[in-house]
Amino acid sequence: MPADEWSAAAYSRCRTICGAGRWKPLSLTLTGPSAIGGYSEKGLIWYIKSCNGEEKYMDVFQAINERRSIRRFKSDPVSTDIIRTIIDAGIKAPSGKNRQPWEFVVVTGDKRAEMVRVMRKGIEASKARNIGVGSAEYSANVMEQAPVTIFIFNPNGTYPWERKSIERQIMETVDIQSVGAAIQNMILAAQSLGLGSLWICDVFSAYGELCAWLKKDCQMVAALALGYVDENPPMRPRKSIDEVTQWF
Repeated sequence: MPADEWSAAAYSRCRTICGAGRWKPLSLTLTGPSAIGGYSEKGLIWYIKSCNGEEKYMDVFQAINERRSIRRFKSDPVSTDIIRTIIDAGIKAPSGKNRQPWEFVVVTGDKRAEMVRVMRKGIEASKARNIGVGSAEYSANVMEQAPVTIFIFNPNGTYPWERKSIERQIMETVDIQSVGAAIQNMILAAQSLGLGSLWICDVFSAYGELCAWLKKDCQMVAALALGYVDENPPMRPRKSIDEVTQWF
């Protein structure tokens, strides 16, 4: 939300709390009337200082409600500063025992074409072994046009087909939950910065090939395509709260 849509008091309060940091999440409790995205007293605000120095705000509920899985991106490049800001949001996520089980590999520029070739080679190898690839070929097309793809790894994890003890399986499950929280932070940060994203698990259809190309000998969890959106899809249907919730 542009600063001029805020009350002077709310804007001043945000600046006082956030200081000069590039990106910080915060909780605000305001007394009296406020102009925070229609919320009367409390707002959970994303504070962003973009690379050109302009200050922008987006209510976290606005980011959640407006986020879409984007499969068509413009060719406009995304600056390194913005990519770093998005990753910084990811590493602020909670993690089990504060293990912070995440590593990121960013693919941009000319390397994208090589990445897609490796992805497609892996997909063809899976098909040759009669392994279903689902929508992986379509996801490769999305990755081909997205200006940024970030691969997310769990450095403590092993390849999914390796045998594991029960203790190891539990720990990897905890770590993957933590990585999921990081990816969600990144997606919401991207939305707040005016970018679209696509959380991609179809990379599993070229798991070995992509890990070898990226020189990563650990657990690949997902990839995240990022860029400026070239479509405006509607929200897909969601189950109601009552369908998925039990109360005790």
